[in-house]
Amino acid sequence: MKGIEYGPKINKEITLNEKTTKGEIKSLVSTMGNKIILNFYDAFHNLHPTEKPWALGDSGAFTDVRIDNEKIKVKRGNHGWMDKEWFEISKTELIDIIFKSRNFNGGKMRIESRVARKI
Repeated sequence: MKGIEYGPKINKEITLNEKTTKGEIKSLVSTMGNKIILNFYDAFHNLHPTEKPWALGDSGAFTDVRIDNEKIKVKRGNHGWMDKEWFEISKTELIDIIFKSRNFNGGKMRIESRVARKI
């Protein structure tokens, strides 16, 4: 963006597995700022009731989460498709989705950030 000088990009992995508590996820989501994107795999997105979820599989959706004007926005995609727009979900819904999918993320989720140093 013209007139903005960015700092180094941060790309950090966070443990996400069966030991991860809903409280830990709530704490993470509650401290997200508008310069952070959280990435995780929603194993249950559009999953047919007769199907079982797979770790990082074909049936779920790779999900990016950001804060925009104090609202949680999500964008999903997998194997050639991606949402065209960011859409809003509630904090409770996001926490529930991450918690439900915590065993299907290869043991981690990622936080990306690129902080503006000078405007």
